Amino acid sequence: MQKSILVVATNHSTKDAMYKHLYNIFHEYVTLDSCLMSELDEEKEKKYDLIILPSQPNERTPNRYIGNEKVIYSHRTFDYKKIDGAFDLEPNSDVYFVNDNEYVVEEAMQQLKDMGVNYINLIPYYPGCKVDKSITNAITAGEAQYAPKHIKRIIDLGSRVPNISDISEIAYKLKLPIQLTNSVTQDYLKSFANVVKNSNNQLKKLYVTQLILKNVFNNIEEGVCLINDNWTVKMANNKFGDILCLSDVNIINKNLTDIFNDSDIKLEIDEVLKDSKIVKNRNRKDVLIISYEVYGFKEKSYLIHVNYTDSINKKEFIVRKKSDYKGVLKKYSFKDYITEDKATLNMIEKAKKISKNNSCVLIQGESGTGKEIIAQSIHYNSSRKNYPFIPVNFAAIQPSLLDSELFGYVEGSFTGASKGGSKGLFEMAHKGTIFFDEIGDAPLSFQVRLLRVLEEKEIRKIGSFERIPIDVRFIAATNKNLFEMVSKGTFREDLFYRINVMPIDTIPIRHRKGDIPLIFNHFIKEYFNDNDMELKDICTDEVIEYFMEYSFRGNVREIRNLVEYFSCIKGAKKISLSELPKYMTKVGLESSNAITEYEYNILNIINDNPKIGRYKIHEILKTDYKSITESKIRTILENLQKHKYIVINNTRGGSEITFLGKMIIDNIQNKSSIR
Repeated sequence: MQKSILVVATNHSTKDAMYKHLYNIFHEYVTLDSCLMSELDEEKEKKYDLIILPSQPNERTPNRYIGNEKVIYSHRTFDYKKIDGAFDLEPNSDVYFVNDNEYVVEEAMQQLKDMGVNYINLIPYYPGCKVDKSITNAITAGEAQYAPKHIKRIIDLGSRVPNISDISEIAYKLKLPIQLTNSVTQDYLKSFANVVKNSNNQLKKLYVTQLILKNVFNNIEEGVCLINDNWTVKMANNKFGDILCLSDVNIINKNLTDIFNDSDIKLEIDEVLKDSKIVKNRNRKDVLIISYEVYGFKEKSYLIHVNYTDSINKKEFIVRKKSDYKGVLKKYSFKDYITEDKATLNMIEKAKKISKNNSCVLIQGESGTGKEIIAQSIHYNSSRKNYPFIPVNFAAIQPSLLDSELFGYVEGSFTGASKGGSKGLFEMAHKGTIFFDEIGDAPLSFQVRLLRVLEEKEIRKIGSFERIPIDVRFIAATNKNLFEMVSKGTFREDLFYRINVMPIDTIPIRHRKGDIPLIFNHFIKEYFNDNDMELKDICTDEVIEYFMEYSFRGNVREIRNLVEYFSCIKGAKKISLSELPKYMTKVGLESSNAITEYEYNILNIINDNPKIGRYKIHEILKTDYKSITESKIRTILENLQKHKYIVINNTRGGSEITFLGKMIIDNIQNKSSIR
């Protein structure tokens, strides 16, 4: 089923322009529709996978759009194909830029200046501004009706359209082919080249256009150059020379082969044009080189892209990291906690009540008992459910990175800091919930800073003196005994009491045996892809009985892993005890009570004499144990059967040793455990 996009704007001209632009790019992959902002309601929103709005949120933006994953606020810009008209105006002349509101005017004017239209004096005009009749020329973006009546010449550059970053975001969110964004990127760069080709008739236009192209090229993060069919470089950005270690060399009008030789890159041009290549530059860094043919010129032309491979890997990591928070994180509710146990149901009811306030919560329990499910359920059952849930696992973050990850940093605060700085997880969780998993692993030095945030409800980024207030609910979880850690001095006492406002204790599987078949059946339906299949359909009765006695130290996580294992090894027959992972039977044996000398000897007799009766067992034993009676033997046999070590058959069937009984004998022979 095709994905769907709804294009929304405040007026018809913007709506039509945005719709047409996106339709030309995406119509083969998605269905598109459009409407005015005044026509948009919650019922209409539900019908579409993505909603494209024309500008950033403001005071008029409904709350339901803020943080909504379905909403993209378009970073609209001018269509480079329509910008030629702006170059016909007299340099240094005063020119109105006309639109319907102040915000759009200022934003659009800045975009034109960034594109190189800075040889004229742009003056903002929107309804309500004072009119200067000495200004007779105007530029507009599809809003000519708002121009003063005395204006003699209006250059309409057309309504602004979504830029290339919007196209990439749409393609990413709808999981569209990467070839689509590559094609749009090529067309985007080709439009720059077309500006050059179409502007050669006028020196002024050529100069201005080259200025625009230079600004755009030099703002591209990777190295780019344009070559003709003689491999001569006609245009290149600064990054291209930097990556090839030729930043001090003028490479314009030089042959690309010579440029590669100067950078100690052993590569033929034909190889680059056929396929992407990874080479080492003079500084022995890996560089990816990709080429695209650009059409529309009399001679063949190519765009050559170069970039460090580690830079590409970093960008991929950032995308994956952001997607972890936005889309990959599974949302749990209280319904996802699988139980019919009365004590556990009471724990869930307690958590539901706690979810309705904003106090700190401490969830304690063994690994695999669903602490994160409880944490997410509290968040999504609270008034903060429409805001972020940000998990932080202290066991997974290097101590040296904790400050930058949680508090963020400003540009230039340390070596390697990203341009523009970075938000920390505290700031990302504003209005929502931050979940500190494995808080017992938080370093003592960091616990001090964490306590201060909890007390003051504000943070300070690395490298900044500005304090940023945050509105965040704190939920912590641990499988460690924090109270015991406090007594040992490995966890701060003041932090313990600060986070332990609303305590919740999860219950391990061994204390709610009745949930074992229920949890098994849940995962069996998932891994075997059969809603009718249950534990009894894949395991023998002996295995099921063993599970009911087994401790399941890994709790739900151990059961899930076991079912996944079963889904791989299951054949025509049911799973038997001998097919269980060895650690399970070993743990089962170690957790069982050590057997007596009588019990061990009787087990050995039954192992050597299948289906032996009680009378014959007594005959064998009385040689060494003259005082033992048949009544005593009967009691011992009943106890061995209770622990699943033997099976006592009806009538004259005698007794048989089980797989677990044989494991007991082997275990005792390897390690003395007779009491």
